[in-house]
Amino acid sequence: MDSAKIGTCYLCGSPRNLTRDHVPPRGLFPSSMRENLITVEACWDCNNAYSTDDEYFRVAVAVQGATRSSGLRIWKDKVVGSSFRRSAKLRSAVAQTLFPMPVVSPAGLYLGNVECVTFDSQRVNRVIEKIVRGLYRHHHPEVLLGAEVRMDVDMVLGNEVTASVCRGLRGERVGGDVFCYWRGVVDDVPQESCWVLAFYLRTFFSVHTYLPIQVSNGGA
Repeated sequence: MDSAKIGTCYLCGSPRNLTRDHVPPRGLFPSSMRENLITVEACWDCNNAYSTDDEYFRVAVAVQGATRSSGLRIWKDKVVGSSFRRSAKLRSAVAQTLFPMPVVSPAGLYLGNVECVTFDSQRVNRVIEKIVRGLYRHHHPEVLLGAEVRMDVDMVLGNEVTASVCRGLRGERVGGDVFCYWRGVVDDVPQESCWVLAFYLRTFFSVHTYLPIQVSNGGA
């Protein structure tokens, strides 16, 4: 074990001004469901650098998770009752992406429109990558997923996350149905890993971490 990784920020590797960062963000969990929350060491700068993206991410997953009681509580209490009320900028950013989506019955009858919203995938993926780095530190504290490690992040439909997708991956739950994840790491190359993350059992992401192949130019 490389002890230099213990007692360092899981994002930048600094040993200075360390705090505890919740992985995933604590604000995703209703107060009554903050069970077995995961925290890892992060420096003050890194911990605070994600605050606005964490809040934006909460809006993105809560709007989809509102069909479940845990997601609905976060949507009503933390998003509508707090974030939107406090931040006109965030409220406006979300409102500007609203668009009408036609609803059609199984028989092909037009039933009207519902309002849908889109989110900035770069901001969402930035938080997903942070969560994976934190989970990796939690399970493998001897390895730092540094900037050289690349991540492929994809949002997947819940019905695509079947037993075959997660076969061979280890599953965990945090805070009931608020956050579930599955993980698998290549023993010989620990930077190579596969993750499936689920929020309120409605929004799913698959993540692959890897080291890019170094191509040699060769010598003359």
